[in-house]
Amino acid sequence: LPLPRHAKEGRYRLAAVFEGERAEADVRIERFVPPAIEIRHDLGRFLTPAVDDLPFEVTLGMFGGGEFGKGELTVTVAVDGTEVHAESRDVEGAGPHRFTLGEDVLRAVREAALSGSIVAVTIRAKDAQERTDQVRRDMRWETNPYIAVIELDRTRYAPGDPVRAMVRLVDLDRVPVRDRRVRLEVEGLRPDLEAATDEGGLASFAFDMPDAELGAWVPVSAWVDDVDSAMAYAE
Repeated sequence: LPLPRHAKEGRYRLAAVFEGERAEADVRIERFVPPAIEIRHDLGRFLTPAVDDLPFEVTLGMFGGGEFGKGELTVTVAVDGTEVHAESRDVEGAGPHRFTLGEDVLRAVREAALSGSIVAVTIRAKDAQERTDQVRRDMRWETNPYIAVIELDRTRYAPGDPVRAMVRLVDLDRVPVRDRRVRLEVEGLRPDLEAATDEGGLASFAFDMPDAELGAWVPVSAWVDDVDSAMAYAE
């Protein structure tokens, strides 16, 4: 997608329309400077009020070859451009270097954020030669950032029948959510079932239908840890 040379740096909304359907995604335009330090992290794209602490890992490398030696990592957190947290630490080697945004930090985020706010986490690395680079992850603040669907292999079961169920999990931009723990609650079945989503955002479950009166509906619900309410229901 060619960009106008006069486009200003900042956040933009990219929209695609096809046969009456519309999809949107946020993009950021900024000046590109070839980096010296490679910074990789595992922060997600959304953050919810139900999260009490946010652990993440940072791995460092050198784009020109060789390994990252000694240096410093600085992490800052801003809500819609207003900084609410900053911390620095000395590091050595590639890592992974583990950080956690704890209860106090997320309380400050919660007090400042509104639905749709951008929680920007900036990771800045400096090596022993004073070279610096940084990356920024823009996380959207949403009470529920997911869309989930429960798919059952049949519509009717007798008590004891084998059941195969799948939970399809995508985010609000319709991107599959991978490696996310999903809990399936089935009325009359204990304990709850748990499975992680795969690369396509699918979590698979297998169980025997619990005892129920003939003709009765057995509620099934899907939950994830960072949302307080059920993601999807089926019967």
